[in-house]
Amino acid sequence: MNKKEIISAILLLLIIPTITLYDAYESSNINDELYYITNGYAILKEGNFNLLIMPGLVSEIAALPLLFINPTIPSYIENKKVNPFSRELFYQTQGNDAQQMLFWSRTMMILVSMIFGFFVFKWAYELYGVRSGFLALLLYVFSVQILGVSNRVLLDLTLSLFIFLSIYWFWRFSENPTKKNAIITGVMFGLALASKSSSILIVPIFLIITFFTMKNNKEITMKVMSISFLIIALTGAVVLFATYGFNIEPLTVGERETLWLDNTIDSVPLKTFLISAIDIVGVIPIPFTQYIKSLGFQLIHSGTGHGTFFLMGEYSTTGWWNFYTTTLFFKLQIPLLILLFASLITYQKDKNTPYLAVPILFYLIYFSFFVKINLGIHYIFPILAFLFVFASRIASITFPNKKIIWVGLSILIIWYAVSAILIAPFFNSYFNEFAGGPNNGHNIMVDFDCGQHLPRLKQYMDKNHIKEVKGVYTGTADPYYYEIKFEHLYQPVGLEYWNKEHFNHKKTCKPQTGTYVIPTRVLQNFQPDKDCFKWLRDTEPDAIIGHCFFIYTITERDLDDYTYD
Repeated sequence: MNKKEIISAILLLLIIPTITLYDAYESSNINDELYYITNGYAILKEGNFNLLIMPGLVSEIAALPLLFINPTIPSYIENKKVNPFSRELFYQTQGNDAQQMLFWSRTMMILVSMIFGFFVFKWAYELYGVRSGFLALLLYVFSVQILGVSNRVLLDLTLSLFIFLSIYWFWRFSENPTKKNAIITGVMFGLALASKSSSILIVPIFLIITFFTMKNNKEITMKVMSISFLIIALTGAVVLFATYGFNIEPLTVGERETLWLDNTIDSVPLKTFLISAIDIVGVIPIPFTQYIKSLGFQLIHSGTGHGTFFLMGEYSTTGWWNFYTTTLFFKLQIPLLILLFASLITYQKDKNTPYLAVPILFYLIYFSFFVKINLGIHYIFPILAFLFVFASRIASITFPNKKIIWVGLSILIIWYAVSAILIAPFFNSYFNEFAGGPNNGHNIMVDFDCGQHLPRLKQYMDKNHIKEVKGVYTGTADPYYYEIKFEHLYQPVGLEYWNKEHFNHKKTCKPQTGTYVIPTRVLQNFQPDKDCFKWLRDTEPDAIIGHCFFIYTITERDLDDYTYD
């Protein structure tokens, strides 16, 4: 890789901030952003890990700029829940600028995304050559999925980066099995563990890849791999421990852990024994206490589900085995699907394939058959980078009709880039042409968040001289902060944590006059027991904000056309 190629790659990576930076400043927060930023600030400012639900690395990275902004931290109450505390920090503490804190925290994610893109380029380059390297990079920087999280403080991007780097350096170790490469693999493994508890899935992925590695390279023996795994595990443990500030404390059974036991163990005597045993051991300070609890939270989530899911007109509390393959078919841009298919049908046996194929297949199989959560592409997000690298191998193949192939490839790249530019900045609402485009996406699935569109809702209200709206708001940003008068027609998420004076809450589902704002997930009966707005479902909206907020104006004359059962 020469200097000119590196500079070209960096210039392409600048597409990411060019496309995402303004929206990072313009948008309100989506549901989880407040929690992660608040977690990080509590850790960096006060060394307090008590708010953590997930591992804290992403939170710490995102909150770094807040040390320079220095917002006032609310009076801290030990064991306070993160929901009310985060709202206090952002929206209820005088002098704190929520939009400024959001923006600078999001810039850290943009930086993470650019680093991620460079390593996607680097690995594809090393595997298949310069043309594949740049194709993989183009697939990365114009991916609507990547752009959709590059300016949001979420776990997906950083988790995916360190899973990718763990596998990448494990590949380098297999090519050159030195102690240095084993240690670097361990560092990346530890950073992945510190990003999200589901990263523990790297362990079986490592083991499966090792089987193929030893089969293809007789010089790597069981003894070499055993010693190397020990180095990787110990290094990863030290890195993970460091992200928790080398904190040692007793393991206690709280409300969250009791819920996990109730939902995963049917035997009452066994459950009682485990709680008693933990209570006895719980007096002894141990490392990784918060991480163990985050694993418990992940088990609750994956084992008990996450409410009701929607897929193409059907509802389920346990999900569908084909949900994630369906998601990829409708949410990935069609040029990428074509390139993946082309790479698959032109595949020739390659010793490097397991490093790309195993993570992809393992994630798809695990989340399709062993997890009861069907929420868009988030849970399988780590496979995207591997898909980009695998698709890029098509550029390394020598075809008989080179000119026709390169014209076709150029058309696909242009189509791919244009599809990302046209949907900007509403990347999370993207659905491809097979799904009927983003305006029909809510009839396929409703995985995307509407909370980030409050400033755009306010702009729409001002432009149309609307003083008050009604409906349902499912986000965690405060409408009052953005000077939006919002009448909630059933209790919004987290109402108990907000200042009650900011909400006009009148629980009713009957048609009324006024301007309705209905998120897609509510419109599509995301929770059947709260099907308030089915009477609006066949009505053409006056406007759609961000492919997410559906706006309806109901007049006295319109009331005769609507009935509510």
